Amino acid sequence: MTLLEYYQTKKEDASRKIAVLSRRMERLSALRLIAFLGTFIFYWMFRHSLVPAILLPFASFGSFLYLVRIHIQTSRDWQRNQVLAVICEREIQAARHEFGDFHDGNEFTDPSHPYSFDLDIFGKGSLFQMMNRTTTSGGTEMLAKWMKAPLLNPVEIIERQQSVNELAQLRDWRTKFLLEGSLLEVSDDEKAMLTGNFPDQYRIKDLKMLRAMMYILPLLSGVALGWLITGGTHLWLLLMLLINLGVLFAYRKIIDRYYTAFGNRTQTTEKYLSLLDSIEQQDFQGTELHRIRDIILKDGKATSAFRSLKKRMAQFEIRQNIIPGMILNSLLIWDLQSVIRLHDWQKAHASKLENWIKTVDFFDAFTSLATFADHNPKYTWPTPIKENFILDATGLGHPMLKPGKRIVNDIRMKGWSEIAIVTGANMAGKSTFLRSVGLNFVLAGVGCPVAAEDMRYYPLDIFTSMRTNDSLLMEESYFLAELKRLAKLMERLRSGEAMLVLLDEMLKGTNSTDKLKGSQYLVRELATTQSVTILATHDVQLTEMEKLYPDRITNYCFEIVHDGDDLIFDYKLRPGIVKTMNASLLMKKMGIIKNNI
Repeated sequence: MTLLEYYQTKKEDASRKIAVLSRRMERLSALRLIAFLGTFIFYWMFRHSLVPAILLPFASFGSFLYLVRIHIQTSRDWQRNQVLAVICEREIQAARHEFGDFHDGNEFTDPSHPYSFDLDIFGKGSLFQMMNRTTTSGGTEMLAKWMKAPLLNPVEIIERQQSVNELAQLRDWRTKFLLEGSLLEVSDDEKAMLTGNFPDQYRIKDLKMLRAMMYILPLLSGVALGWLITGGTHLWLLLMLLINLGVLFAYRKIIDRYYTAFGNRTQTTEKYLSLLDSIEQQDFQGTELHRIRDIILKDGKATSAFRSLKKRMAQFEIRQNIIPGMILNSLLIWDLQSVIRLHDWQKAHASKLENWIKTVDFFDAFTSLATFADHNPKYTWPTPIKENFILDATGLGHPMLKPGKRIVNDIRMKGWSEIAIVTGANMAGKSTFLRSVGLNFVLAGVGCPVAAEDMRYYPLDIFTSMRTNDSLLMEESYFLAELKRLAKLMERLRSGEAMLVLLDEMLKGTNSTDKLKGSQYLVRELATTQSVTILATHDVQLTEMEKLYPDRITNYCFEIVHDGDDLIFDYKLRPGIVKTMNASLLMKKMGIIKNNI
């Protein structure tokens, strides 16, 4: 079954279930109303007969509660299928190369980052938006972190590839994981509640004494209640109720603080419980996935702990129902018991919680990578090599372009200090080619397949200078901003760092003569460092440096063909120097200048 067929089938099945469940909820709502009214009707009809007046209303109200429970479960099933239908529709759109419905990670945009701003890693229409399927804030941050700092160790990259490839085959598991994660939104504050790193305001004073009171006061209240039922005085029960309420009043601040942290948060635990359960139930084969999964299996299953937490939080939330809450607090100091239970749970599991949640975040981020791999079965798994620099790619293309519009090129560079100078007319494909190389390096470093027929490469850091911005706030000109970026590049290279350098039209902020001289000086410097550079430029004169460094500098170009007043772009990389430029012809076609000038 193709990817498109899979999600279309899933969506159609979810839509059918939604229709069935909608009709069922309508019937349940009607029956629920009838059962509720029946409680009073039966009592009115049989009020003069003791047994029917008790049994029939009781049975009717019991039916009402049962129908409420069934209605809640049906409503949850309806919601699940609604969310599943949305997920499938988004994946159908993604299969058609439309990613606008996914979060774009704009909050991670950083113009000062070595490459992410220039390569469109984050923001609208970015690689992150194309890949992102995360449903937790931690998973989103982890995916962004991986994309900002790809792996450089070939062993780790191959291990990551195995993890991504394994999850890419588990389409049903990924869909379920994505569904469970999408059902509920969990804020960072809610997630922080689980960490156990509470400030002093959540510490409980007199804990030993309170533990004793947890048992003694309810026991005495029970004795007083039993004494009353068997014909004794009510004064003892009244005294115990006053004592219990007095204790709750004395500790009201800590109770309120705990309720602020834990109250109405059962959905938070439900989300992590369902995601952890999905991870625990799947038997992963890959080394990395197996190792990460084991984190939530050591020292007792994480799901067991979360079920316990959910139960304790639900018990605390009984206080929202006024009558049951008053009864339980009056007799059992229920709120204080709930606080101590939650305190004990945190103490028992606080040291493991961070790793448990981080495990969910890992799989959340992995799911995004695996979905990308599943959506691109024709991409290839690159081979990382750590002997000497090599970039040997056949059919390399821009991964964010639709396959039908993607033009691919071959690139082969071997050895340090090698520089490829790429010339070409406007819009001929120079910048797109630079981004194609950079983006595929990022994909390879996060463990994904790349948009190429074959790719062998040496993993290393990336540094770009393609889209430098000026800054009025910093009183910084475009030229100064570019110089600062290039200075940062050279500082890192001179410190011994190895880098892939992608430069697009250097020193645009100065005059042509100064620009050429500055570019020549920079190329000479780059030729002495442990780097590999691809440099796109309109300065044809810069290509003459190939004669000075024939063993290190190679010229490439993107040509265009004039067909009368038309321009034909084939976006193919060729050896040599560009011969055709197009600025004046484009200006004529757009009416900027007259044809007879």
